[in-house]
This record gives sequence, C-alpha cells and structure tokens, in this order.
Amino acid sequence: MTRVKVVDEDGCELPCGQVGEIVASTLYTMIGYRDRLEQSATALHGRCLHTGDIGRMEADGYVTFSTARTT
Repeated sequence: MTRVKVVDEDGCELPCGQVGEIVASTLYTMIGYRDRLEQSATALHGRCLHTGDIGRMEADGYVTFSTARTT
C-alpha cells in the first residue's frame, strides 16, 4: 500500500543504485503541517511525501540511506 522511490532534484525517479531523495506515496500520507502551508507544499509536492532523506534504491527493493549525495 506504500510506494517508495528515489528521485533526483527534478522529481524524476532514479534507477537502482543512484543516490537521490527518498519519497513515499500512500493513501495514508499526511495532509500537511498544521498552520504551515509553505512547508506542506514543499513536503507534499508531486503526490509524494518528500522525506528530505538521501539514499538509493537497491535492486532487491531495499532502500539504503546515505549521509550525503555521492553523485
């Protein structure tokens, strides 16, 4: 029921092994931050919750978190 992917700066999904931002979409994603419209728009654009976390999708479907972009 949840889709997780890794995207580049433009929001395009990256292939396995490439480093980018981890985003998630689900029927149960929050609707926004209370009284913080600008932060809500940033976090929830493209029908995904933008976590701000950096990582890569592995070929086996696991997500590896990273402390910094390497590409």
